Amino acid sequence: MDSIDKNILLDLHVNCRTTFQEMANKNGVSANAIKKRFNKMLSTGVIENFYVELPLAGVDAELLMALITTDGNEDGNFVEVMGNHPMISYIGKLAGGMYNVFSCFQGTIGLSEMGAFFRNLPSVTNVEIHPLLYWRGNKVEFTNLQGKVLKCLIEDPRRAASEIAKQTGLTSRMVSKTINELMEKGGVILGIIWNPNLGGIVAMIRISWLEQKTNLKEIISFLQKNFPEEYFAPMISATSPVLFATFIVKDLKVVQTITSEIKKFQHVTNVITYLGEPSRVFPDIKTTKLKELLNSIG
Repeated sequence: MDSIDKNILLDLHVNCRTTFQEMANKNGVSANAIKKRFNKMLSTGVIENFYVELPLAGVDAELLMALITTDGNEDGNFVEVMGNHPMISYIGKLAGGMYNVFSCFQGTIGLSEMGAFFRNLPSVTNVEIHPLLYWRGNKVEFTNLQGKVLKCLIEDPRRAASEIAKQTGLTSRMVSKTINELMEKGGVILGIIWNPNLGGIVAMIRISWLEQKTNLKEIISFLQKNFPEEYFAPMISATSPVLFATFIVKDLKVVQTITSEIKKFQHVTNVITYLGEPSRVFPDIKTTKLKELLNSIG
């Protein structure tokens, strides 16, 4: 996986309907070259699926990441039990009997309830929760026209505007305009589910720093400048000077080099590397609430 593959994934993560030509223009290659890379990532399972969901604001929620440590004796249903919780969207296995879990929560009571849920799971020995700084979007009341288009997108988020037009009786131009309006208003998310483990070795590196000496912007700038291909995305704690940066690399030596370089960065106080194993994605409240809203529109 190189920088162009990375850019394709990041663009599709923001908007899975981004065209090959738009991505080609950004990367200085042809649309056909982008299409070939896209098809390869689709056929190999790097890109697993596409989805439509409400943003956090659409369900009056915030996002958290939980680091869960177990005694290693959890049963085969452990992940399934967590994934059945309506607030949980992602469960990643980490080497050493740990899991990183992404979940919505609604207010401080919801945050407390999620913490209790994690702590009461069998075999769990420790739970560390970080509310995250994350794009929330906007709460939008959908019109009947928007509802018609969204129902088609739920079936296939990358469905051509011309096909949606045939099903809804709208013009292709009206379909495209409606989708663009929804995206611009931040009323829905059109994204991808992808499997980073099929793109290489996944490392989640925890970085802590002295707030009096440096800041988040400098840390992220350092990561972007020094690891342009390997560094993907930060999960930023809202309560501590901590971020969890995702890297995808070719071998463990690269992970060791990256970890060593980050430790050398001035005013970084702690660096911990977690190696990622297979993960699972689950439909959470952002997906179920959207379907409820569309059913109510009729």
